[in-house]
Amino acid sequence: MKKTTIFPLLILLIFSLLTMLACNSSKTLKGGAIGGAVDGIIGGTIAKKGNKSTGILIGSAIGGTAGAVIGRYMDKQAEEIRRNLEELAATLIKYEDTEILVQGHTDATGAADYNQELSVKRAGSVKDHLVNAGVASSRLLTQGLGETQPVVSNETNSGRQQNRRVEVVIVANKQLRRAAERGDL
Repeated sequence: MKKTTIFPLLILLIFSLLTMLACNSSKTLKGGAIGGAVDGIIGGTIAKKGNKSTGILIGSAIGGTAGAVIGRYMDKQAEEIRRNLEELAATLIKYEDTEILVQGHTDATGAADYNQELSVKRAGSVKDHLVNAGVASSRLLTQGLGETQPVVSNETNSGRQQNRRVEVVIVANKQLRRAAERGDL
């Protein structure tokens, strides 16, 4: 590989790494940088002799665009989830006489031990968000169920996606149950 080909590849890799390490970069930016760098390298690798720089540029442009589009989609999805959790937190704060069980689930891809740990992390992430939004942590309990309770078959991508989830179970606390027994509600 000529020095003129190596230099653009190094620039792409350095830019990509810096972007990935940035603290608050959006998925749109990260996706564009990663896609641009990876496809730039691929374009440079498969280009004919004498056209390596052109291959790098074309590969970077295509990869960067695709990566940014996918990243933007993921940013929108994350924003919607954040809004839903904020609405849930507001409701939980309003009705304090409840306890909340946050259950994390996974699909059956990978090792069961890994999926169990992942489900615990999913539940913990939702709990952390609710606590940061003002819900008392003493009301929240987390449970990781791994791949043990699928809602649909794991045979398809769609099924696996549905099985990767967090469920929130809301139950009456002792005070609310007593008030209901007395007819005070």
